[in-house]
Amino acid sequence: MQRSRGFTVGIGALLGAALFVTACGGDDGSSPNTTAPGTSANATTVVTAAPTSAAPTTVATTVVNFDESAARAEVTTMWEKFFDKASSVDERVALVEDGTALTEAIGMVKSNPFIGQATAAVKRVTFEGAAKATVLYDILVGATPALPDAQGIAVLTDAGWQVSKETFCSLAGLALGAAPPGC
Repeated sequence: MQRSRGFTVGIGALLGAALFVTACGGDDGSSPNTTAPGTSANATTVVTAAPTSAAPTTVATTVVNFDESAARAEVTTMWEKFFDKASSVDERVALVEDGTALTEAIGMVKSNPFIGQATAAVKRVTFEGAAKATVLYDILVGATPALPDAQGIAVLTDAGWQVSKETFCSLAGLALGAAPPGC
């Protein structure tokens, strides 16, 4: 089936606006700071002598062995699955931060005939610590980039790496033309 020029321009304009909104997206700080899959945490106790006759001070620290390569692969897989047109609403709910509260909005976006055709190809993942990452990606319609160099945020929650609620809500608001339910 051949796509009309109007469709391509329309989806390009919609997704172009998404770049503007999602470039400012981020984590709202509500996600717990957990140890990333592919990492391990080792508790270390440090005892220091005080400079006066006071008792020594004990300070607990946590050393995290962060496997950036493994985390990058997990974020990339999760991100592309979330944006995969073949992913069900239930699969997408599991891949977005606070997804249960966003089920209706995720269903609305999935059923949108224009947005439902889009997929994502991750270009780069940049970590901001072990629990937050900026994702640079292209939104594709077929093999054509409709929105090149989009940015979003992935956060590590108890469920694993997920698309941040703020990133999803920004994109969904543009796609739906109004604030999505749950956002």
